[in-house]
Amino acid sequence: MSRKEAAVFHAVLSGRFLLKGFTNRDLRECLGIRRAVDERSRRRQSARITRLLRLLRAHRLIRKVSGTRYYRVTAKGRRTMTAALKLRDVDVAKLVA
Repeated sequence: MSRKEAAVFHAVLSGRFLLKGFTNRDLRECLGIRRAVDERSRRRQSARITRLLRLLRAHRLIRKVSGTRYYRVTAKGRRTMTAALKLRDVDVAKLVA
């Protein structure tokens, strides 16, 4: 798992989004993406996060809250992303021994 993927998983699993969910803008802020100066860059940043959200939805790790711009982590998503983050930190040599 790459650092970028881990950062996305950490941001999505953050406790501050547990009740209300998160938006594209919330995720951009969590990932530390600075607000773009011009319109073209802003749209590009937004599109990049939208592609990430679409990928997470395709794997059923998040779901869209109907009628809003918010997304919430599914039970499967919580299990899968937490396990992936734990496996990233595990020392393989200790598992083999």
